[in-house]
Amino acid sequence: QNVKNLFTYKSKVIKTNLFSSVKIGLFIRVKLKSKMSNIYIQEPPTSGKVLLKTTVGDIDIELWSRECPLACRNFVQLCMEGYYNGTVFHRLVKGFIVQGGDPNGDGTGGESIYGHTFRDEFHSRLRFVRRGLVAMANS
Repeated sequence: QNVKNLFTYKSKVIKTNLFSSVKIGLFIRVKLKSKMSNIYIQEPPTSGKVLLKTTVGDIDIELWSRECPLACRNFVQLCMEGYYNGTVFHRLVKGFIVQGGDPNGDGTGGESIYGHTFRDEFHSRLRFVRRGLVAMANS
């Protein structure tokens, strides 16, 4: 596909370049090209998708907006506004974590569409028990 910076959500296509930092709050399932565990059976169905375009390849991200509506709404709205355009992965710990999406590029920035922090959204079937899961910082 020759489309650059593609973000798809509920049949809308918006150009953006995005990523979400990692902490419990917003759970998103990343669909990797490699074969994944059967743990998908234990997770609820997703209800939205994001295609993250990076310099090293595309990453399909699936949103759990029913379980985490505030975080997903915040993430999608910021994407549509171009908030994440040009952001970088500011932290990488091999075999553990990648963080990005901070407009300051160092993990110190960020804002929400609500004008303040919002409550963390937890769900008993959403846990960090396998690779390929992404979450959003809410601090």
